[in-house]
Amino acid sequence: MATSSTTTTGQRRTLDAHDTDGLVVRTVAGQVEGRTQPVREGECRVWFGVPFGDLPPDSTRFRAASEPQRWTGVRDCVTSGPRAPQADRPGDVRAASHPQSERDCLTVNVWAPPASRGGGHPVLVWFHGGGFTGGSTADPSAAGDVLAAEHDVVVVHAAYRLGVLGALTLDHLLGDAFARSGSAGLGDQVQALRWVRENIEEFGGDPGSVTIAGESAGGSSVSTLLGTPAALPLVHRGIVQSGPHRAVSREQGIETTDRVLDALGLRRADAGTLLGAPVRDLLRAQGAVLADLARSAPSERVVPFVPVIGSDLLPADPAGDGTHFADGIDLLAGTALDEAALFLFGARGRSGEDNQRTLDDLLARQPAPDAAVTWAAAFEADTRTAATGYPALEAYLTDLYYRAGTDRLLDSRVSAQGSTSAYLFTWRSDAVPELGAAHSIETPFVFGHLDRGTTRDLVGPDAPRDLSQAMTEAWATFVHTGRPAAAGLPDWPEHDPRRRATMLLGSESTVVDDPRPHLRRWWREAEVPRV
Repeated sequence: MATSSTTTTGQRRTLDAHDTDGLVVRTVAGQVEGRTQPVREGECRVWFGVPFGDLPPDSTRFRAASEPQRWTGVRDCVTSGPRAPQADRPGDVRAASHPQSERDCLTVNVWAPPASRGGGHPVLVWFHGGGFTGGSTADPSAAGDVLAAEHDVVVVHAAYRLGVLGALTLDHLLGDAFARSGSAGLGDQVQALRWVRENIEEFGGDPGSVTIAGESAGGSSVSTLLGTPAALPLVHRGIVQSGPHRAVSREQGIETTDRVLDALGLRRADAGTLLGAPVRDLLRAQGAVLADLARSAPSERVVPFVPVIGSDLLPADPAGDGTHFADGIDLLAGTALDEAALFLFGARGRSGEDNQRTLDDLLARQPAPDAAVTWAAAFEADTRTAATGYPALEAYLTDLYYRAGTDRLLDSRVSAQGSTSAYLFTWRSDAVPELGAAHSIETPFVFGHLDRGTTRDLVGPDAPRDLSQAMTEAWATFVHTGRPAAAGLPDWPEHDPRRRATMLLGSESTVVDDPRPHLRRWWREAEVPRV
């Protein structure tokens, strides 16, 4: 039997329904056709660029996404959808092959086990990183094919609006219709989860077993979603990789809006101009705001375009009361040992005195008058290293932006129902020793892709495949059961505020109670920024 099919370019073709091997799937909006992808010794099914939401036209941009528009026929879904608008980095070879679109960027990529394995598989929804201003669903190091083919997980990578288009507070200038504009990107993520609830069963997934996960901005998105009322009924487990809470107050959101208007040469009264402004102008203003903040705080990494607290979508601080965070949700959270090394790549070439001055400036901003002395004592107690120069600066920034916030997130589970597990990724690259165990380096280990894209240049040919296999299995087991475990790892105890058991993932993985306890206790009393 032949059926009519419409490609994404509007061309029509004919396919044989009996030859699809479960590749033609009916979603609420219409039918989609994917393809079979070989994976090592097996295979999985994939659908790329499946619409999960529709964005309003330019005249009403910044507003909430709606259900995807319906289509007739069968939509050909074999290519990732366009990226959300973002400023391309110079020399990014993927930019030309992966275009951008404001209207059509809300798509998902789906990887599923072969149809012969039936349905009811647990679902992993992944949100990409990129500082809330970049990234896409097409990251080859985080492709879900290995998890689908070898661990029977349905993997969904979901896009969301970024930067000024995803987090710009406007209701005070343009009215209640824009009440969610400060968290538009967060709203896109909730819409993606609604799409999963309504459609994933057709792809072989279980809508009653959904894990949300992400790294960096994606991890922070998970932290926020686990404190978002509209998201909680759609989620059962969460994985936070280097992603403490990043939501900001309404006052901070308004301040960012003023900065954007100023960069465009506009007054508050001219805010309506934003609705029809070319995307390139908005991205240029976004870049100017980021550059201005970098100049005013050169030693810090400020991320202003994050969800804004105060709308009906995010009515309160997602961190909650500090005791029942994500109540009823199983949680796996952790960081890499040398997170900040990725952003301090050039700092090793600076003099020790320059790095020390930067560290002294950062410590001077802490409210405690003896912060520099007490921090140095804590650092030396935990590392047996002098608290000077590059190593001390890297450790301070790693804690400031990642580990201290993650520790607070874990502590906020003290009275919550659901399992809590913690990790610290400690493997250091031999290929680029300056990076150490840097920010985001654990992601290709999780997805089993040490040889894809730029990853192989970062980890080198001798990266431990056994560690990657163990991490992939542990993450998959968490998605299946709510507890991480793998044949290649020791028993992984739950984390609690007393013992603080943490899995150290490295060349020799082991469980350690309360790694770097002196620094953790110092940061418990220190000021940790949310952006």
